[in-house]
Amino acid sequence: MLKSRYIIVLVMLCLCFNLSSCVDDVDFEQGEAFTFYQNNTISLVFFEVDDLDFTNPVNNGYVTDVTRLDFLDDGFIQENLVALELYIEYNNTFSQDFNTTLTFLSEADEEKYPINFVINGSTDGTVEQTIHIEQVPVNMLDSIRQSIKLQVEIELIDNGMPIQGDLSLRSKADFTLEVGGESTGG
Repeated sequence: MLKSRYIIVLVMLCLCFNLSSCVDDVDFEQGEAFTFYQNNTISLVFFEVDDLDFTNPVNNGYVTDVTRLDFLDDGFIQENLVALELYIEYNNTFSQDFNTTLTFLSEADEEKYPINFVINGSTDGTVEQTIHIEQVPVNMLDSIRQSIKLQVEIELIDNGMPIQGDLSLRSKADFTLEVGGESTGG
């Protein structure tokens, strides 16, 4: 019994010593200088069109769509955005190629950041996949911060073949935020 009390007292003394030891060399102010990077992925635009969208007299081989990107208006994203990569995937069963332009627009529809490339046509009616990855240069991030809409334009390149097929778009944004530290991005 005396031995167990001795062990309990010894354990209590060790705990007290550990809890009250000096920590002169620890700078608790360093926590404010700590910076970490948060990576996020968000879907941007997705849709599917078919031959009727390109052959009707109103569109005449041209399709356009505008989507609001309200997340770009968020103050936290505005202040801390340090990197942006866009993943754009088209799946095409048309025999025709298409010109496409995705443009980030301001609230007043001013062009801020355009992306242009060709969507490859299918040679045999099966899905032809065109993937475009756009790493937005750091010096262009202010253009993205000034944007609130994404306009997608698709123009059929006539090759004389019948206009038949489906075209789908999927896109996402991988963005990196700098959080913490003495100064944040922006």
